Amino acid sequence: MNGLVYLSTSGMICLSGIAKMEKNTGVSLSVAALRVRSRQWRKTEQLRLICLDRIGNFYPSDWNNSAPCILAAEILSEQFVGDKATKQELEEIADKVPNATSLIIALCRGWSDSQILEKFLDEQAQKELLLPAIVHLACRFASPKNFIDWLSRSLPKFKGNIWEFLPLCSRAILTRFERDAQLREESFKRLETNSAPAEKVSIPLLLRQTDTRVDRLRDWCREELDRQLYYKQLPDFAIDIFSGHIRPIGQVLIELLTM
Repeated sequence: MNGLVYLSTSGMICLSGIAKMEKNTGVSLSVAALRVRSRQWRKTEQLRLICLDRIGNFYPSDWNNSAPCILAAEILSEQFVGDKATKQELEEIADKVPNATSLIIALCRGWSDSQILEKFLDEQAQKELLLPAIVHLACRFASPKNFIDWLSRSLPKFKGNIWEFLPLCSRAILTRFERDAQLREESFKRLETNSAPAEKVSIPLLLRQTDTRVDRLRDWCREELDRQLYYKQLPDFAIDIFSGHIRPIGQVLIELLTM
């Protein structure tokens, strides 16, 4: 009993302390506070309303401002996935929300059948969206061929900053690869024909985690490793979308061959 009382009291102190720090320092600690609440108030109406409020009042300016709203979208789509009332409330704020980034993430993850998402498919509608929302829209709507074309165009533009390499983005892409055998085949073809350095780092890592044709991937790795080691004066480098770091292609290939 004492243990239960102690835990309950600690939780109250923790929330109180976080609220006080939020008041004194602004939004910088709101991610920590929201994570605590997502555990202590799991699947409660109180948590649902907090997340809806964050999504409905999303004004992206810097990372401290944007991260809590994106986290709110994750929490909502994980803990209330499929809930019809939540879906309806999200759709109702689609025309009112200042920036639809977190709204799109929530719908794509938890209610991907929402027709509201289609209004964000044209380039004009996507101009003010942050990258995570664009990634989720591509993962939801693009055909296998169009998706690998989009990914190939996008990878060289990524710089590795925190805006571009949220785990959220990598998970969305990985999930699309897991459920789409045709996309994996298109990815193999891209690697085996004329792939760019950015593709040679991230696409093999995606395939290694989602496809059972390990021998095919290893054959490509050996051929590409030979090219990297013996036919180039300088090694190729590119972004790894799982770490957000620039990595030598040869290093990634060796890792894949030894897995």
